Amino acid sequence: MNNIIILMLKIKKKVLIFCLNSCFILKLNIFKAMEEKKDIVKESRLDDLTKIYNRRYFHYKYSEFKNKSRLLGIIIFDLDHFKEYNDSLGHLTGDQILKDFADSLQQDDDRIISCRFGGDEFICICVDCNEQMIISFIEQVYSKFELYGYDKITISSGYYNSFSNCLSKEELINNADYYLYYVKENGKNGYYGFSIE
Repeated sequence: MNNIIILMLKIKKKVLIFCLNSCFILKLNIFKAMEEKKDIVKESRLDDLTKIYNRRYFHYKYSEFKNKSRLLGIIIFDLDHFKEYNDSLGHLTGDQILKDFADSLQQDDDRIISCRFGGDEFICICVDCNEQMIISFIEQVYSKFELYGYDKITISSGYYNSFSNCLSKEELINNADYYLYYVKENGKNGYYGFSIE
């Protein structure tokens, strides 16, 4: 009888160890799957080339901030003479210029979210920023990019900042675009815009 009890205890111990190992492996696999999902989500938000947020993420963040902020602004940046530079020096050089400009957009203020909008256009969402904050950011971007030494590449930008409930996303973009093209038609290499405050 004692042998049977000892045998049953050994079996229970092995079953318990097996169950604990199975639970641990299952938890480990779930953790790995969750981490992979986080990586996929993060990658889906980033532009493949520049590693800053992409256009899809811009639309997502705009919707998120539309009802949470008092002021909402848009800055559009366009690289002047990029096409000529890209065509004459090659696409790899053009890619490097885009990466360097994206790096110039990086800053510590989480109220300005920078995204690649397409080609050599970049767009920023400005959340509860006044005009001075927007201009300061633009000037920092210009200064940082200038350090890369691309003599023939300059930057034009337009901005528009309004109360978040006054205009649609499309109207804000169109207004910022209007000021961008005003700069481009008047010599390029500058910025211009409007802010309600």
